[in-house]
Formats: sequence, C-alpha cells, structure tokens
Amino acid sequence: MPVFNNILAGAAGSGGAADYKIERSLRFNGAGNDDPYLERSVSSAGNRRTFTFAAWVKNDVKTSNYDRIFSAGTSTSNIFDITLLADAEGTGLRIYNNTGGVNTNWNTANKLRDPSAWFHVLCSIDTTQSAAANRLKVYINGTHITQYGTTNTIPSQNAQLAVNDA
Repeated sequence: MPVFNNILAGAAGSGGAADYKIERSLRFNGAGNDDPYLERSVSSAGNRRTFTFAAWVKNDVKTSNYDRIFSAGTSTSNIFDITLLADAEGTGLRIYNNTGGVNTNWNTANKLRDPSAWFHVLCSIDTTQSAAANRLKVYINGTHITQYGTTNTIPSQNAQLAVNDA
C-alpha cells in the first residue's frame, strides 16, 4: 500500500509534470491539436471473455464531453471503450461494448469531481461467471463500485467482447 500513497502524494503536489515523474509511466496531453494514443495490432485472437484493465487517470473532462481511456476493436460494430463521460452533474466512468450488434453499456452513478486528483481505475471482466453481477466489476481507488446508472446492461454469460479480437 505505501507505493500507492507515494504516488498519490506526488500527484497531488503543486508542481507540474516536470516536478514529479513516475518511472515507466506515460503522460498524454490531449490539449490543443494533440491526439495522443498507443496502438497495437493483434495478429491472432486471444481471450475475449476474461480480462482486466487498470490505469491511473486524471479527470480533465469538461461538461458534456468525454475522454476515451481505453479502446479496442476492429470496427464501429466491434468496439470496446472505457471512457470518462461528463454531464452537468460531473464526470463518471462508462464502459461500452458493441459486438455484432449486442451492446453492453455501463455507467457509474459515482462522479469523479476533483479535476486535480488522480484516480486509479480497475475494470475486471469475466463473462464466464453465472451471476451477472460478477461479470463486470469496477473499482475506483480500491473501492468496488456497486451503484450504477439507470440504463446499464451487463454482458451476457460467455459473451465474447471486442477486446483481444484479431
């Protein structure tokens, strides 16, 4: 746990990125004309039912806008996104998957309101689980998020999502 406390203390400092660097980290600046991203082409399909994504993110989304944290897929009809999605009440986390016209759309009821704070986001997906509540789990700063928006759909059992598709 001390590692996380050190990172949070450093991230909360008053200095800029040059004042505090985390070894082997990446910082994307989406301001201006930048369109920063990392890309990897997968040559053969992997496990599309069970995977985990984790990242430290900072909420700089403005009202009625979004920032994509992670995206995978081969087309608009085969896509998986983890997005910071803003509305008038603040910024929440959205997980969206469209595979062959079957949609999963999940939103947190919790809002990430502090634009100066770093948040640790962990999404665990296991569509092999028989209980729908166990197929998609989200943790923000180590807290399991159990309150969702009103229009959520959870992946069906054994659904293959767009992540790890060739």
